[in-house]
Amino acid sequence: MVVTGLGLFGLGAYSASRGFAEPQAAILVPASLAVAVPADLRAQVSSSSAAAVVLQLQAAIPTVALTTDFTSATDPDGNLGVPGQYMAKAQFSDSSASPAIVGYVEVFATASDVARSSTNTMPGETNLAQGRVLVRFTTPVSQATLAAYQVALSTIPLP
Repeated sequence: MVVTGLGLFGLGAYSASRGFAEPQAAILVPASLAVAVPADLRAQVSSSSAAAVVLQLQAAIPTVALTTDFTSATDPDGNLGVPGQYMAKAQFSDSSASPAIVGYVEVFATASDVARSSTNTMPGETNLAQGRVLVRFTTPVSQATLAAYQVALSTIPLP
């Protein structure tokens, strides 16, 4: 099986027996044919799996908004990509309460990594775990809000 596609440096191919082949040709699109892609769509396309979960939560809970999609260079805790820690992390806010709820979505390699990490809570922090996803609320949340997030997490497709 050979799959071809346009990569960053041109047209390349992947073969199950040979792996990736070098780009064979570049396809250049004239500026007159280029299509403007809205910034919010570009952000969604290039977002991490944690940011994708936030966007799915937003579809279920419209007051949720993605605030930051972290990289290993911007993660304030320095844990992104560390073995046993999260592989993706995004911050969100939820305007359904005043002051706004602030939280993080962390995606781990395994559910056991989630279980281990969910026991490490800061004072005032509340965690919800579902599969390989951990949602950390760093501001107080009501039981009704937690229930809404639990329902959303159990119904959306997770990484």
